[in-house]
Amino acid sequence: RGPAAMASRVLAIQRHVLAGDASVSGGVEMRGTSAHEDADFAARCKTMAGWMGGERFKHTTRPYKVEDVVKLQGTMPLHFTGSKISDKLYTMLREHQTKGTCSHTFGALDTVQVVQMAKYLTSVYVSGWQCSSTASTSNEPGPDVADYPYDTVPNKVDQLFRAQLFHDRKQYEERRRMSPEDKAKTPVVD
Repeated sequence: RGPAAMASRVLAIQRHVLAGDASVSGGVEMRGTSAHEDADFAARCKTMAGWMGGERFKHTTRPYKVEDVVKLQGTMPLHFTGSKISDKLYTMLREHQTKGTCSHTFGALDTVQVVQMAKYLTSVYVSGWQCSSTASTSNEPGPDVADYPYDTVPNKVDQLFRAQLFHDRKQYEERRRMSPEDKAKTPVVD
């Protein structure tokens, strides 16, 4: 783990960058701007067109082209964990719509509440009124008439989501240590 190991890692990274290979690091996808630039752009446009043309957006009209979006991403498009969860929620809600069922839920404002609720519910409701009364960054309680800072509800959702991610990591690590018999006896909390 000395200077030689560090030098080896630096050289490996340089080779990837100079070769124009794509590698993912810390949520940022690094892409070279070498001779493969046009092919990479075309591939990314194809992927974006598939996503924009999906069933989820069939009623969405966009005044811009796929190429306009991709060219604004630069060589390092960001990937967000929250977008995976929104896809999961969308799929769940569509399944409920198809079956004529619903997702039973309760409101949560506390990280302990949301973690305990996860064992029994498929979704969590975050109330704007509740946030305006108890979670406003201005510490000014008020009714839900949008007289609280615009980031009050998103900040609360972010806090609750991070609590869920923390417990998800703990559960994943714990299950990696379990025997197959213990895993079979221990239900996974989604």
